[in-house]
Amino acid sequence: MSPTQILILSLAVIASPVLAVGAITVGVWINMRMARFFERKDTQDPWQERVFGVERRAGFLARGRGVVREGLWQSWAWANQGRHFVLPFRFPEPVPGGGLPVVLVAGYVENGGQMVGIGRRLAAEGYQPVLLDLPSTLQPIETNVAWLAARLVEIRAQSGYERLAYVGHSMGGVVGRVCTLRTEDPGLALVITLASPHRGTHVASLGLGQSARDMQRESAFGKRYPPEAVGHAPIRAVIAREDNIVSPAWSAVLPNVETVLASAPLGHTGILYEAEVHELVLGWLGELQPVSATAVAVGV
Repeated sequence: MSPTQILILSLAVIASPVLAVGAITVGVWINMRMARFFERKDTQDPWQERVFGVERRAGFLARGRGVVREGLWQSWAWANQGRHFVLPFRFPEPVPGGGLPVVLVAGYVENGGQMVGIGRRLAAEGYQPVLLDLPSTLQPIETNVAWLAARLVEIRAQSGYERLAYVGHSMGGVVGRVCTLRTEDPGLALVITLASPHRGTHVASLGLGQSARDMQRESAFGKRYPPEAVGHAPIRAVIAREDNIVSPAWSAVLPNVETVLASAPLGHTGILYEAEVHELVLGWLGELQPVSATAVAVGV
């Protein structure tokens, strides 16, 4: 190889990831514009107004920085998901006597690689993260809910805990919420949802599979599980200000649910990686008083 060829090859190797991140960032910006276009005629109910109604959108420069930040986080998320697909990330199996197990579930066309960052933070704080990949994110949401309910029974038996905590991103949060609405108590002490389209999203009309149809606005699925429905476990929610998937962004607001609008002008994926969001999750988990099945048996 000549020096010129070596130089060209080296520049190509250096430029490729930069171009890839740039392309992803442009895609994020287009998605954000599309989501805002779709929601232009949507109105807010009183609960949504409490979260969004008094909020002013960030300035142009702040939103621009948010798009770049979101593009970087999205690139990192895709890298983690690709790595997880080839060589799955693993956390130690939950054991009796360990910290409270926290089940982590990603969203539509995502896998557990998306949740590794928050899982590591939870592990560092003494919790036992349990990374689950849904059988297929294209299947009906209720099919995934039934699968999750069965897995929760196994995790509770394995860990010795009577109740578990749950953190779901996007569709993963919808799956967790619907699981609490089943007739049988799934044994969850708390469900935390991150950027989850509880009331549907216009963007779902562009997706594939029954799950995407379930997440459309005014879907039959949404009517079976209305936002005011109360389940077996309390719910907490974090919402992205510039969500490029949940449209309208206030679709993630549920009545009578503690909801926090992330301060940074982030999109759908960046919310998973921000320290602000991690601290919120840890604060909510810290309010729990976990009880093990062993403690219940001996009357502790």
